[in-house]
Amino acid sequence: MGVIVLMLTACSNLTAPSMVNNPPANLMQPCPDLPVLTASTGSDVLLWSVQTVYLYRDCAARHQGLIDAIEQSG
Repeated sequence: MGVIVLMLTACSNLTAPSMVNNPPANLMQPCPDLPVLTASTGSDVLLWSVQTVYLYRDCAARHQGLIDAIEQSG
């Protein structure tokens, strides 16, 4: 009986929606432009670097999320 069930399910046409064709919207956002350093004081450089690192890490996390979603659906 178990073999018959496996054979019937192998011929099924039902498939789950693929994340490759419809990934989550938050993962499809482009990365923002990084800010340009316009000042030269130490505090300005520090603030710029913190902001730049935050933007980079946010974009990298979304990019990794998209990669994970594609790998899970395949």
